[in-house]
Amino acid sequence: MDLEVRRDPDKYDLAKATDKAIVNVVACDQRVQDAEDEYEAANVSAKQWDGLLNAYEHRRSMLNNEVKLWSGDYFSAVDTSGGRAGRKEKLRDEKNRRRDGNGDDN
Repeated sequence: MDLEVRRDPDKYDLAKATDKAIVNVVACDQRVQDAEDEYEAANVSAKQWDGLLNAYEHRRSMLNNEVKLWSGDYFSAVDTSGGRAGRKEKLRDEKNRRRDGNGDDN
């Protein structure tokens, strides 16, 4: 567009083709304004997609961390006698007590 105005300033009603006048003509041209509007719309859309991608990456990370905690038995029951016992160990101990006849069958 800039070169087009420089080659034929009379077409754009310019008496003298100064840099400032050319910049003003280019900025006021409808094609340039349409291109800027299209660019701005694409930029907004790209930012929205980037935000969505970021949200999904955070969600994936949180789910991975939760899986690690569950697989590491982080959410196991705490033995009220003062020690910690995992759920598997508590079930095994209770099963052994019942098998041996020492458990309470309330």
